[in-house]
Amino acid sequence: MARKIGYTLNRNGKIETNKSEGSRRYYRRELLGMSTVQLRDIARREKVIAGIVNPMDKEALIETILRYRGADEKLLIRKYSEKGWQTLENALRRTNLQPQPTLHPECSAKFTIWQQLAVDYYDNLTVKYTPELIGTNALVLDGERNLCGIFNVEPKGRNQDYLYLRKEAGLPCKEAAVKRYTLLFFDRSASAQIFRIYSGEAGYVPENIRTAQVPLVDFTVREPKTLHLPVAIDFGTSNTAAGAYLDHLYFESQQLETPPGIRENEINYAIFYDRLHDFAETNLLPSVVSVLSLKDQEESQYLFGYDAVEMAADSYIDEGFCVFYDMKRWISDYEKDEEITDRHGRRAFVPRKEILRAFFLHVIHALENRLKCRIQGIHISSPVKQKYLFQKLFREILPEYAVEHDTVDEGVSVLYNTVSELIEQKKARKNQLYHALIIDCGGGTTDLSSCKFRVDDQRVSYKIDIETAYENGDTDFGGNNLTYRIMQLLKLKIAELLAQTYDQQQSDGNWALQHEVYGNKAAFDAQTRERMRQITSSKELLRGFDVDIFRSVDENGPDALYRGIDNAYEMAEAIIPTKFKEWEKESRTDYFKVKNNFYFLFHCAEQVKKAFFEKAGALKIILTAEGNHEAPGRNWQLSREIPIDDGESIVLHMDKWKLAVHQAGGIVTIKQLSDIVFSIFDVNLLLTPDIYGVIQRFLEPLYETGDIEDYNIIKLTGQSCKIDLFRDSLKEFVPGRVIKSKRKSGDSSDCRELKMTCIDGALKYLRDKKYGYADVHIISQPPKLPYRLTGFTHNGEEIDLIDGSRRLSHGELSRNMDNLTLMLYLKDQDGNNRYNFTYTCTQDEFEPKTQEEIEAIYGDHIPQDDTDTIIHREAKFFIWSEPKEWGFMIVPVYREGETLMLGKEKFQSFENDGWMNSFFDGTK
Repeated sequence: MARKIGYTLNRNGKIETNKSEGSRRYYRRELLGMSTVQLRDIARREKVIAGIVNPMDKEALIETILRYRGADEKLLIRKYSEKGWQTLENALRRTNLQPQPTLHPECSAKFTIWQQLAVDYYDNLTVKYTPELIGTNALVLDGERNLCGIFNVEPKGRNQDYLYLRKEAGLPCKEAAVKRYTLLFFDRSASAQIFRIYSGEAGYVPENIRTAQVPLVDFTVREPKTLHLPVAIDFGTSNTAAGAYLDHLYFESQQLETPPGIRENEINYAIFYDRLHDFAETNLLPSVVSVLSLKDQEESQYLFGYDAVEMAADSYIDEGFCVFYDMKRWISDYEKDEEITDRHGRRAFVPRKEILRAFFLHVIHALENRLKCRIQGIHISSPVKQKYLFQKLFREILPEYAVEHDTVDEGVSVLYNTVSELIEQKKARKNQLYHALIIDCGGGTTDLSSCKFRVDDQRVSYKIDIETAYENGDTDFGGNNLTYRIMQLLKLKIAELLAQTYDQQQSDGNWALQHEVYGNKAAFDAQTRERMRQITSSKELLRGFDVDIFRSVDENGPDALYRGIDNAYEMAEAIIPTKFKEWEKESRTDYFKVKNNFYFLFHCAEQVKKAFFEKAGALKIILTAEGNHEAPGRNWQLSREIPIDDGESIVLHMDKWKLAVHQAGGIVTIKQLSDIVFSIFDVNLLLTPDIYGVIQRFLEPLYETGDIEDYNIIKLTGQSCKIDLFRDSLKEFVPGRVIKSKRKSGDSSDCRELKMTCIDGALKYLRDKKYGYADVHIISQPPKLPYRLTGFTHNGEEIDLIDGSRRLSHGELSRNMDNLTLMLYLKDQDGNNRYNFTYTCTQDEFEPKTQEEIEAIYGDHIPQDDTDTIIHREAKFFIWSEPKEWGFMIVPVYREGETLMLGKEKFQSFENDGWMNSFFDGTK
């Protein structure tokens, strides 16, 4: 029978094991401080065979040792257990609390806690920085040793001024009859004892526990009040934000106990912490979900936002991980199941709407924790073309919240923020009709909306009339496309470096250096080396962009300019594989190495893009790894800025190059790589064709007809529009003075405002409606479909059934009863075929119906004039668009003699996973 491993923590936070009970366990923080030689000694001593047989670098040894001999990083009490709470309380009453002479904590003396809400960094419950307290539990006791609260003592990034007391929302707190409170601090060893007592792992209660006791002036526990105004959530492809307008009623309900940093009569946002950038405070949460564990099959455990991004960053190169990006696209088919896996290889299938619900609950709870209140009503902005679908989904997945029916779409939200600013600045001219064009470029899509609005300052309120319409859009263009272009360039630069290193080693005969770079396997074979020679250099490829890009795109489109770089990127796949979809039938280790390649390169490219376009004056970006420079860093961390002679350079520091290359001996991990440099001029050249291409496609028709001159305002919104290339492209069609965006100084704070424009507008709309400041009337015109749906008649003639450009929304197509397979073809405005829909049915599925019964179901979509023309054994397919659901309906009607027969209806979404471009499906 296997022996149970026993261990205790010493004062230095290391594990001391009872040698008679088994091998010891190791913390990551210990191993990071050791040399490679020490790590190899541990692998030999602990008989970690993988670390003995194969020579490994430091990172690989650490991951291997942790895999077999890893210990819990922090023994912190985060989850509530009624039994554990009672057990710990009883233990504290029986044990002797002895003073800990080495600890002298200084902390906040007054605590105000809101029941069942989290305590986080923004609550400013601080402790003077004491290394011995990091990662420990702290307890609040009353005068009779009743347990009143459990907190965790944690650092905030590299800040060494303070530690912070934090608490999960599920851990309760309580006031006591004897209001004499004491806060207990413990060293790591004693804190581990507290954890084991709480979790039921301790076999006995120690007679003495050393602790530092700090008297509290006050410990108040309050019940959170319900916020009477709805909150707003802006769900984006890349980032999500949430906020609420807090009026005087909110502050009255708080009874002078206002949470730190909350502002009256202003918009307050949920706060998140970017773990990869030293816990920087931000209002944006990455729209990312990762799978933490599937151990409990009843409820999957997820990580969200920065935690999910960090999990992907910290995953070892061949370690399994499951991360979901681009979830906003799921709305068109949210009933679909997704396959999820955890790091241990466990698999499950869950509906997309379950993952979306978990993500939105996380966002809602984050806002509740920040505002210290309960949320009742929710307003979730949506794209104008999918407004109905969004409302339908959120009412279904968030039944416990009142999802607003009177919602405004993203375009109107942005516009209303502009209207509100005009009113506040006294710039809105009475009864003047304004025309606005809104270009919203987010992470995954770009949408074009038009608006007309008029403001009338009446006696009791402003009368605001808004008419909005969806004009055009590109489902396949957004910020992710720009990141992918930079990723292409990055992959080619790495392939060039590998080729140069190989050539140098061959000419110098320096095979020892080759071993350091490529490991102990054979170097590239002749075929792979020949592929390297055939790849055009990145400098030469970029020379092809050094033309009048605008005129070239006008004449040939953007694809012509990108053809060379696309071909070179495909050739580089043989060296640095990223298409992990093609590796599903290979070994699990190789599959995850290739998957890691894609995610690593994509995130590096994303950081390069952000560094250039969020920091004014940056001329160069240097991607470097440990050993190339002295400065320490985390993966993809913006660690420091180094001025150089020709401008400012930003260094993006990584621990290691987490890449695997394909060579003669198989897929081998890269251990070293020279610094990679990007210049702002190269990046601008690379991105200009794509950006100008989408602007030209939207605005050229308006420019040619002269309608572009009718617009007083052209509004740029969405985080991608922080790139000045959008403004430069717009100036080809409109004067710069009518272009409105928040991009002013080039500072990164402006980029946050671009995202917040939508949520600010929604909250101002809700406020003005609630208080009667404005009488707002919104008319939403049916969205223009940027698609055509066609089909073929029996004699081969292709006919239009639905055509957005001609406002054709209804069509018919007939078949003989013996052939009930219907093929329909979805095309974009340029006539390119995007997807083929297939509808099939059998004669048994038809039911007799009278014309009156058919009209009662489908109304004017199937009129009698059209059914009267159906002949014997003819099946006529009625097809019409459903703009609210962004799709179309197919209903067949068949005639048998004099009897009409109704077939099964089928709804098809215009946009689905079958044809929309995704950068995360393993095909790039």
